[in-house]
Amino acid sequence: MSIKGNRWIRGVLIGWVGALALGVVGSLLRSPRPEAVEVYLDIAKGGGGKITLALSDFVSRGPAKENLSPEIRSILSQDLKASGFFDLVENEAFVREASAQDQKEGKVHFEEWTRLGANALIGGGYLNSRGDLKVDFQLYDVAQGKVITQKSYRSEPGDLRQQVHRFSDEVVAILTGERGIAQTKITFVGKGTGSKELYITDYDGYNVKRLTHNRSIVLSPAWSSDGQRIGFTLYKGRNPSLYVMDWLTGNQWPLSVYQGLNSSVAWAPDGRKLALVLSRDGGPEIYTMSPDGTNLRRLTHYDGVDSSPTWSPNGRQIAFTSDRSGSPQIYVMDAEGSNARRLTFEGNYNDLATWSPKGDKIAYCTRVGGRFQIAVMNADGSQARRLTALPGDNESPTWAPNGRRIAFSSTQKGTSQVYSINPDGTGLQQLTFLGGGCFEPAWSPWLGGG
Repeated sequence: MSIKGNRWIRGVLIGWVGALALGVVGSLLRSPRPEAVEVYLDIAKGGGGKITLALSDFVSRGPAKENLSPEIRSILSQDLKASGFFDLVENEAFVREASAQDQKEGKVHFEEWTRLGANALIGGGYLNSRGDLKVDFQLYDVAQGKVITQKSYRSEPGDLRQQVHRFSDEVVAILTGERGIAQTKITFVGKGTGSKELYITDYDGYNVKRLTHNRSIVLSPAWSSDGQRIGFTLYKGRNPSLYVMDWLTGNQWPLSVYQGLNSSVAWAPDGRKLALVLSRDGGPEIYTMSPDGTNLRRLTHYDGVDSSPTWSPNGRQIAFTSDRSGSPQIYVMDAEGSNARRLTFEGNYNDLATWSPKGDKIAYCTRVGGRFQIAVMNADGSQARRLTALPGDNESPTWAPNGRRIAFSSTQKGTSQVYSINPDGTGLQQLTFLGGGCFEPAWSPWLGGG
């Protein structure tokens, strides 16, 4: 049987803005001191309602060569929508009119923003001078006419997106009490150079960078629980071995190089153990080991194929794929290998499970009508439902660290690319456009600034 001909074996082998003229001519907006507004936490978490945010124009505070306001507002809009907590005021004609009035008179006319139902307003200004970019942000409570928070960031002009992502996460944290995902990353396998290499991108598909230059085949990337390392399978010397790399420095080193399969690495939530698939004792089985490669322990003992381990967030269980029932199905066992039980019973092919960050859901891919789709079920296997009904094959689901987005690979447009979607099946967005295709995304945990 060829690797290409069998997908499973191949996988084994492998709302408030106003401070419009922020700082323009001193303190244009003469606002009260920033203060947290606890009511927004209640709005966000009560009854599933969303906070309505308005984004005013950002004002240049110097002889800028280009107008950065549209880009700042676009990034903010994408970040805040992706968080799942906000609706954005979409009336651009009103925004331009209200922004112009506020800039002209040097104050925020909150009553104008209230007419559109905005709970919160974001605005600010920027100064781009001699390779130094400073962007100021303010978040306002529209109803009370108060500043909730204000931030200033400096960087090189090329880091504008990172500045906006940083403030977006501030807004999410302040108004909802949860962490945003705007500063997270997604790693994936790309075939842009002919060989399969490891790439990384911002959560929204921007700032794509190639991480490896092995001129070989890289498969199944996975993040360490602290976000500092990425593990992957590398075909080196014709043997699929497990490697780990520091994605910031580019340094990489072997982790598991047993003869046969070394694949599907998954870090335990506390970082003290790894689950992986080895065939050193015969067929592919699931093992655990320490991050330094010691303390190897076999968990499964089955003559067929066990693969694709994923840890529960509390580290007490491991879900995995096994064909012990006659076809690939998803099972769960205790972290020590005992008490294995089957979770999926619908369909004859279910694979690539991934546990949600809160532990209540498991996403996976299921074969329907000869094509693979993304599905979600409760952690006990109940209430399974499909998220996608798309053309092509849709595989390799991976959760954002807040559990509010799922990335996956899809051939719906021909070449495999990475997409993201809400857990209710809405909000589909294409993230990658790399020639040659993109496969097997893995969403990072929260990183240093996130």
